[in-house]
Amino acid sequence: MYKGKQILATICARGGSKGVKNKNIKELNGKPLICYSLELLKKSKLVDDYIISTDSQEIIDVVKQHGFEVFFKRPDELAKDKVSRIDVIQHAVTWVKDNMKKEYDVVVDLGVATPLKNEQDLDGAIKLLIEKNYPNVFSVTPASKNPYYNMVEKNNGKIIKVKTLPKEITDRRDTPEVYNMNDGVNVWWNKTLFSKTPQFNENTGVYVMPAERSVDIDEPIDFKIAEAIAGTNSTNSLLKDKVVVIAGGLGLIGRAFVEAVVVNGAHCIIADINKKEGRIFSKAIKSKYPNCSVEFCALDITSKKSIDSLLKYAKGKFGKINAVVNTSYPRNKNWGIKFEDVEFKDFNENSMLHLGGYFLLAQQVSKWFKKQEYGNIINVASIQGVRAPKFDTYKGIKFNNKEMTSPAEYSMFKAGIIHLTAFMAKYYKGCNIRCNCISPGGIKAAQPEEFLERYEVHCINKGMLDPQDMCGALIFLLSDMSEFVNGQNIIVDDGWSL
Repeated sequence: MYKGKQILATICARGGSKGVKNKNIKELNGKPLICYSLELLKKSKLVDDYIISTDSQEIIDVVKQHGFEVFFKRPDELAKDKVSRIDVIQHAVTWVKDNMKKEYDVVVDLGVATPLKNEQDLDGAIKLLIEKNYPNVFSVTPASKNPYYNMVEKNNGKIIKVKTLPKEITDRRDTPEVYNMNDGVNVWWNKTLFSKTPQFNENTGVYVMPAERSVDIDEPIDFKIAEAIAGTNSTNSLLKDKVVVIAGGLGLIGRAFVEAVVVNGAHCIIADINKKEGRIFSKAIKSKYPNCSVEFCALDITSKKSIDSLLKYAKGKFGKINAVVNTSYPRNKNWGIKFEDVEFKDFNENSMLHLGGYFLLAQQVSKWFKKQEYGNIINVASIQGVRAPKFDTYKGIKFNNKEMTSPAEYSMFKAGIIHLTAFMAKYYKGCNIRCNCISPGGIKAAQPEEFLERYEVHCINKGMLDPQDMCGALIFLLSDMSEFVNGQNIIVDDGWSL
């Protein structure tokens, strides 16, 4: 039930299958295909009851072996190749009404042929229907090809674009959004299901699923694709139900970290100083991952009061915090000038903002974790806290109308963060608090091409890295796989520091 609405789930599985023999009970990674949908019935927090429609005794036997009931056998006339799924669903809903004397406000059908959908997709589509009051909702995934840009058709012997617009499109990003329908989830209000237009209405809604959960099994090759994805997707629950705070979550690395932790199942709190940008970014993440758990909370890492407010907010919202990741990069307006030109007052201010901010956040969070009796702190430092800068990389190059250099303060502060992390790991021995550090190499941020080329000479494969290249190390340190990794500084720099 959701918002007082009774919800019936249907699963329709025909015995005959043209593309793949016995597809609905063929094993995918050791489990019958239909069982992927059956398991979602247990995981859903919204579905009240279910009904399974099949004409196959083999399917009935498999379903019962896995602890589910089949209340009727589908009539032969509804098991033919060209019978529509909607006719079958309508029959199942009518059977429940006539034989069980139950009626439901909402009907949701789980497509057996899309096995990698999850309970977030199921419940998310139901919520979308009810909250937006769409007549119906079906699941889609962003299309890899766009009919306005890179799809063609043969018409009267000529090759033409499938669709055109009055203005010629030269950049795919300027095209309308298009989606592939998948077989994941279809949701209707009961009255819409039995209307003359149950599938496409003026105000039909779509629930967007990522490509990796949208594989439809139609041909043997689709099984191989789904098996491969299912194997790699085992990491998607590495952070399930963990509460992770990303301080500096609006920075280049911070934004990548936020996306990585929500994809891996964590509840994420974006913590940064810019409230307006924070709300915009959190809204964008929720739009991209409709059923993810992400919140924004304002944070100034140099303010004890602000840190305390963050911790209280997290405790009130989730009841716990598993980890705090600090990727903040506070500095004043005079940051980034040559060593000889740094004013002492600017050095002191930046020391307070940067190294002082990392110290204060780590201090306050660790005290909180000690009371909680567990916690995980991950600081972001830099390779330049480990090795001296390679000044030849910068010489003679200007960036943003300023001569490029590596600030002395940067190396000092990042080295301090690395050693603070090791100090805390040892200091909190026996308190079940882990403290580790990630030291990234250079991150691409529209630097001049000459600088990037010089930098790449010192690396092994890629050169300057993307923010997403840090995420593997982050997920490892946040997960239980790194349970006994403590006080370490993990360098991710494509060999720059060798």
